[in-house]
Amino acid sequence: MFPTSLLSQNLPDLPSRKALLILDLQNDFVKPDGALFVRNAPDFLDTVARLAQRFRETGEVVWVQTQFEQRRPIFRPESGGEVIIVDKLLPTTTTTTTTTTTTTNDNDNDNDKNENKNEIKNRNKKTDTGAGNNNNRPRDDEEDTGTRVGTGGAANRPQQRTAAGGGESRREQFSTYSDDPEAFLSVSSTKGDGAARRCCLPKTVGCQFPAPILSAMDHERDTILVKSDYSAFQSESLLLSFRTQFVRELYICGSLSNVSVYATALDAVSHGLDVTLVEDCLGFRSFARHEEAMRRMADMMGVDGITSKELAEEQDWEEAAVP
Repeated sequence: MFPTSLLSQNLPDLPSRKALLILDLQNDFVKPDGALFVRNAPDFLDTVARLAQRFRETGEVVWVQTQFEQRRPIFRPESGGEVIIVDKLLPTTTTTTTTTTTTTNDNDNDNDKNENKNEIKNRNKKTDTGAGNNNNRPRDDEEDTGTRVGTGGAANRPQQRTAAGGGESRREQFSTYSDDPEAFLSVSSTKGDGAARRCCLPKTVGCQFPAPILSAMDHERDTILVKSDYSAFQSESLLLSFRTQFVRELYICGSLSNVSVYATALDAVSHGLDVTLVEDCLGFRSFARHEEAMRRMADMMGVDGITSKELAEEQDWEEAAVP
């Protein structure tokens, strides 16, 4: 037994640091001729560059680059869930009992822009779910998937499918891989009509960072991590680096919100890190998938949200507090 006097002593406060994790802002995603162009990504490149410059004064900045090595699964059996959101079963909104689905017009886009930007914060405080920050939202008639999503909740989750010949569960029927273009580390082919183009192939222009990002990097102070999976934490070196530097708070931005951002947030939370998304610096191609990913990260992972302006203001206060 330890003496009572020893147990009552105040333990020293361990230093706690923050890290800004910037995911997959590479040419294949930010250039119009890229293999998987993310239409809203070019609009926030300069914002990310400014944010990194201010953030490194009080925290760590990590730039993450993806390189394709081999096909990666989109389903993790040990955790019993998807590591990315490219589900074809996302619910659609219908106006009649027929199979015709409604499409979103420009007025819908205008209404969405008036919704609360701090979607995740509000979702943690209320029982209903918001649509989230959708600045530069791609129009639905330009989305690659025809999927639409309503408000969050169990009723709108993808439904279990049962095969005609037996009672296989949804997990049993869920494909380990996907040829959906957004599952860019899972696609099976680079050739053929309608086949998804492989992204982030080593030694290609598409795999490299664009000029605005290269100029924003500080190679002496920042960390540049190369990953070959959806989650940045599949590289054990990242978690080890955070542990040794006492990083407990993680801010994530980049693309895609329903792919690399989602997978990285999932692992970060499982490692006990406090995760906050920089909401106006998240790239997405399908708003339905973006909305569903944001809902799951908030409701199921407890992830928080912040805008780049709010984060910059927080950094100003922290810099002022440093003696």
